[in-house]
Amino acid sequence: MRPAGFSIIATLVFTCGFGWGMRVASAFYWNQADEQNVNLRYTIESVEISRESEAHRPRALRAELKKLIGGKFRPTALEDLVSRMKRELRARSVVQKLERGSEPERVRVVLEVSYTKHRVDAAPTHLVYHSRHGLSGDAVATMDGFKLGVVTSADDAVERYSGLSASYEKAFAGDRLRAGFQFEAYHQQWNGATLHALTDSLDVPGAYRNRLAYTPTLTIEALPGLTLQTGVRMQNFQTQFPAARTESANSMINTLRYQKAWEDAGFGRQTLNADYSLRAATKMLSSDYAYARHQWALNYLFERDKNQVVTEFSGGAINGQAPLFDRFVLGNTSTLRGWDKYAIAPLGGNRMMYGSIEFRHRSHLAAFYDTGAVWDRGRTMEIRHSAGIGIRSPSFFCFIAIPLREGRLEPQLMTGVNF
Repeated sequence: MRPAGFSIIATLVFTCGFGWGMRVASAFYWNQADEQNVNLRYTIESVEISRESEAHRPRALRAELKKLIGGKFRPTALEDLVSRMKRELRARSVVQKLERGSEPERVRVVLEVSYTKHRVDAAPTHLVYHSRHGLSGDAVATMDGFKLGVVTSADDAVERYSGLSASYEKAFAGDRLRAGFQFEAYHQQWNGATLHALTDSLDVPGAYRNRLAYTPTLTIEALPGLTLQTGVRMQNFQTQFPAARTESANSMINTLRYQKAWEDAGFGRQTLNADYSLRAATKMLSSDYAYARHQWALNYLFERDKNQVVTEFSGGAINGQAPLFDRFVLGNTSTLRGWDKYAIAPLGGNRMMYGSIEFRHRSHLAAFYDTGAVWDRGRTMEIRHSAGIGIRSPSFFCFIAIPLREGRLEPQLMTGVNF
């Protein structure tokens, strides 16, 4: 048997050790709680993510990340989102880092996503349907910064184009500098209204069978939320009429983008996106065409209690003679909804103005009003209007859109999925 003194000493050691351990645990807990309370003072200025995850990040997850901007830094909420990212992106790891923002009590959240080496992801990125223009969509496969895509679209240009694209992008200087290259090869299909209008429009370049484009770019993050992309776009295309021959439209491209989000506890959450792009084709680049294409856009979102109001304004002007693929188009699933682009301007236009306001309820019910015009310089501008109602979520939309005009109502159905 052990002596009684040994039992007493063992009991005292255990008691003191247990008490000291509880004190350490308690201090650690309260320090963590205090640290979290301190963190609530900080506002998230931006959320950045490693470039290798851009191509296959689900659109719904993008929306969740975007909602963090302008809100307070809450470690537990961010940890939940990091866990979700790791699961949905099938990543090996997601590391969360905090950096000092541009102002006191503002922070930048940087999420570094790592994958298994040579990981390949292939998935559609979006799919839309317009009752007049049919189905449009694309899919992209990515591996180690390379992207290979297939696309067919009658939504954002005068023609329907189908084909392949391949690109590579590399980040430098902590993702503030990115160099990239893109190759595109498309085959065109033309609507009868466009081909008929070309016979009466001698000042508009003709149709083409196929098109190749090579685009090296450099993207610079000048300031938080402000990026500049510059590069050269070399395009070759084979004309159909009056004879088959190859022409080029080689241009300098520049795009300036600005994004800002902020939140007021008593007012609501606001997001502002603005961009301006210039595409200047010049004989200095051995281009057969010389023109300058200006386009600007402004998007403002206000959100309160999960109800949203979204306003958008855009415009554009082309000085000189541009090929059909660079002319402006309205009347699709995203602009002047309800109208048929071929009924408005089957050849597009070199002038464009557009405005829209959309109300979105927390139940995903939405209603919109669009107005805009596309025309050629020197001709009469005709402003058109449309309205619609439907359902919208971060990954899905379905609208019944009606062009507002005298005489008859012709509702159009448009729906889409963002992956």
